[in-house]
Amino acid sequence: MNYDIKQWVKTCIKCQLATCGKTTTEPLHPLTPVPALHRCSLDFIGQLPVTRNGNRWILVAINHTTKWPIAKATQNLKHEMVAQFVYEEIVFKFGCPVEILTDRGNNFTTTMLNSYYTLISIKHILTSAYHPRSNGVIERFNRLFGGMLAKYVGDNDINKWDEYIDRALFACRVRQHHATGKTPFYMVYGVEAKLPGDELIPIINDDEDNNITCRVQQLGQLVQQRDTVHQRLNSNAIKMKIYYDHHLKHVADKL
Repeated sequence: MNYDIKQWVKTCIKCQLATCGKTTTEPLHPLTPVPALHRCSLDFIGQLPVTRNGNRWILVAINHTTKWPIAKATQNLKHEMVAQFVYEEIVFKFGCPVEILTDRGNNFTTTMLNSYYTLISIKHILTSAYHPRSNGVIERFNRLFGGMLAKYVGDNDINKWDEYIDRALFACRVRQHHATGKTPFYMVYGVEAKLPGDELIPIINDDEDNNITCRVQQLGQLVQQRDTVHQRLNSNAIKMKIYYDHHLKHVADKL
């Protein structure tokens, strides 16, 4: 009888969708690390308490290599909002990414939105159905960002969470990321952000030519650091696959 019950559960579609067990036998297929500003992930956080401005969702984007996060409070989940967000917050400020990774929600997969991606030469990648780990980069960031907002809001300002988005974003951008070993701010600009209370670095020589030379050197170092980070992310992906597949084999042997 126990055998029959196990076989029934394994073949029941509703049970498979509702159960979060380690029954998968498919090896891990990690995303290949890409150059900076090459791939972005998009997702929504919510539904949250409605604010005075009518916002109840947060549209979030994060670059896979620099880990630079972007977030915007929104009133709805419509695909027009997604298109405007990509246009204003990503394309205008960083140029067109090569790839955009999202889940299979209707707001991300409409014909109009895909036509826009095609028009500006962006490849739209979809995650595996019912498998949020496929977009783990942004899922992990959502937990971090949501926890930061909760700390800012507290118990009294629960309907003012949209007023703290910029503060939480800045904290994420100047925080050293465990995967890259660098702050997103440095990975984008090539210098660390000056934080409140930091001492000013004295200017030894205010000659314009020397300042230009110094900036060129900083940009050269940034290119080297991005290459180092790329190798580090690739190494992490290989280690993750080895670990995942090793434990997966033991699970498969028991099935």
